[in-house]
Amino acid sequence: METVSLTNERGQTREYETVASRLHRFRADKPDWSIVTHLLDCDDDVVRVQVEIGWIGDDGVLRVLASAHAEEYRTDEGINATSALENCETSALGRALSFLGYGSANSIATAEEVQGAQRKAAEIAEAKPGALILLQQAAKRGPEALRDVWEKQLSKTDRMACRGHLARLKREAEKVHESETSETNPSESPEI
Repeated sequence: METVSLTNERGQTREYETVASRLHRFRADKPDWSIVTHLLDCDDDVVRVQVEIGWIGDDGVLRVLASAHAEEYRTDEGINATSALENCETSALGRALSFLGYGSANSIATAEEVQGAQRKAAEIAEAKPGALILLQQAAKRGPEALRDVWEKQLSKTDRMACRGHLARLKREAEKVHESETSETNPSESPEI
């Protein structure tokens, strides 16, 4: 079994098995079983993959014993700049294998997933403050300004860092728009 020692955000060091090691053990134990990959989404921004593992019955139908999903956002640098699909498929495979018992004793995550999450967290921490300020200022000007900043001024890393704030910012921008609309068209204001 090939593992990698990684320290989590709480300072705990744990052993995480690589996907290659999980797959090698699985193939040795279950040489007749099948792994089926489904591409759910693949565009310029995001890739989503599902992996199913099971065996083919006499009727030719896959008997699924484990299924897992993964999502990766394309980036301008790093592995997801050139290989987001492959990285996503590997993550889904590692999770599905873990659901069958091929993985680290204390985690479903693979070594590759934990390393990727740590890299993303560092990128997000660096990108988020300035990008979030731009978005907050744009939301005060309304939905069009918010959309313009999101689409034209932020990098993919900035958008990824701020994605969790977008729904709230959209609501704030919409309130600004509604307020401006009711001031310019008082007859369209709802009666209280």
